[in-house]
Amino acid sequence: MTNLRAKINAQMDKLQLMMEAQCHITDRVETELQISICSGYFHVLDGEDREYVQMARFALEEQTKWKV
Repeated sequence: MTNLRAKINAQMDKLQLMMEAQCHITDRVETELQISICSGYFHVLDGEDREYVQMARFALEEQTKWKV
């Protein structure tokens, strides 16, 4: 399970970097792909990561700036 957790963390870290760089506005396709990858792990994500993925999807759909 540790290997899976490392893989999930790497994908979530990539999504975080993309969101903080506003890629959901400048590169919608790649951001949608990364959100989809992270969503594939939804059943094993903790509540905080689930919320992050949901908020990232919302920001992508609404084209709102990501503010930390």
